[in-house]
Amino acid sequence: MSWVANVMISADQADQADQADQADAANVEALSHWLRDEAPRHKQSGVVGVGSLRLITGRDALR
Repeated sequence: MSWVANVMISADQADQADQADQADAANVEALSHWLRDEAPRHKQSGVVGVGSLRLITGRDALR
């Protein structure tokens, strides 16, 4: 059985002049890193990495 989840996070990375915007961007990057390199897989002891986050909107989004 496979488990699939979609996560959408709204964080404005375009204008990081505000300290709160910088913190949001850093938190999103940290979550993506954890998902990619540290998150444990369900019922697979010792296996880590379940995916990552990517931009889906904006100028830098992958199309």
